[in-house]
Amino acid sequence: MPSDLPPVQPIERLLWEHKSLLARLDELIEVLSRPSGGNLLQVDRKVDFAVRFMELHQETEERFLFPLVYEIGNPLLAELRVEHREIFKISDSLPVLLQLKDQKQLLQRIEMLKRELSAHFSREETKVFVKAQEFLSPAQVDILRIKFATRSVA
Repeated sequence: MPSDLPPVQPIERLLWEHKSLLARLDELIEVLSRPSGGNLLQVDRKVDFAVRFMELHQETEERFLFPLVYEIGNPLLAELRVEHREIFKISDSLPVLLQLKDQKQLLQRIEMLKRELSAHFSREETKVFVKAQEFLSPAQVDILRIKFATRSVA
């Protein structure tokens, strides 16, 4: 898992969040892959945190970053927003599967979520974040840094 302390700069922070979220999903996959299936209460907490973390992350991208990088092109940003909605559909099923105590289906959905997020994150990192570092002025970076600092997952 990446360092517990997130970077201050916005793009580095988003990259850190990508790595952190994928690491959390790896932890869940590892626990659910055990023959015992792991402690459901512990899994429930980890799923809840991962879903809230992902929602906050995607909201941050859509509300704060994407409007500042419109030069990249609205079609790409629209595609990324559609991917966000598709990813939410997968993550929205996780609490239901937890309530049903369907660990096999839960494991499959978390693996699917990780695959979808990995592909999505790769697109963002190569097509948005790199360009954002070129486009954003120092003032815009400062605004993003302040907005990111005021967010909370807990």
